[in-house]
Formats: sequence, C-alpha cells, structure tokens
Amino acid sequence: SGNIVANTIRGSSVGIQIAHAFTGSISDNDIANAATGVLYDAPAPLGHNRIHANGVGIRSSLAGSEALGVLAGSAGNEIYQNQTGIVLSGDLAGQYLHHNVTGVSGSGRLTP
Repeated sequence: SGNIVANTIRGSSVGIQIAHAFTGSISDNDIANAATGVLYDAPAPLGHNRIHANGVGIRSSLAGSEALGVLAGSAGNEIYQNQTGIVLSGDLAGQYLHHNVTGVSGSGRLTP
C-alpha cells in the first residue's frame, strides 16, 4: 500500500510496473517516454493519470473485477500520443484514448 501521486515519470523501459496487488492510489501522474508507460499485471487503483509518448501506453492482463478501470477505486486515465494506447489480454473499462497510432490491440473485453 501507499500512494503514487502527482509524479512526472520519464524515459525508462517501464514507467510504472504493477506486479503485486497495491491498495494505495496511483493517480495524477504524468507518464511518458518509456517503452511501456504502465505494466498493469496486478490489481491497483489506477486513475486520472496522463499516459503519453510511449511505445505502449498501458499493457494490461487482468480481467473481471480486477481489470483496468473496473477495480474498486479505479478511474479513467488519459492515454494519448502513444504508438499503441493499450495492449490488452484481459478486460478494461472507462479509459480515455485519443491520438494514438493504434488505440487498442490484443484480445479481451472493452466496456465504456
């Protein structure tokens, strides 16, 4: 647990890697210039982040109640100007994607 709030994260292979369940807030961050902006492989309340200028904005593998934008406490993120906005192998909901070369690739379920 803890909070990752209001940071500027730049230029690495992965901006934020969520590999284990996280109960604190991950919000209001500006994540850019990475190969992958956010690697979402464990449940975490991710919301209100600006994720842009990455190879992949978010790579997400979770489904059901732990999915990106579905998990309790989650909210939408603004995902823009990435080569691919989201690479999905699970579910996602409520994300704001615009001006990506490819919006979403992979497989899974998208809900508004």
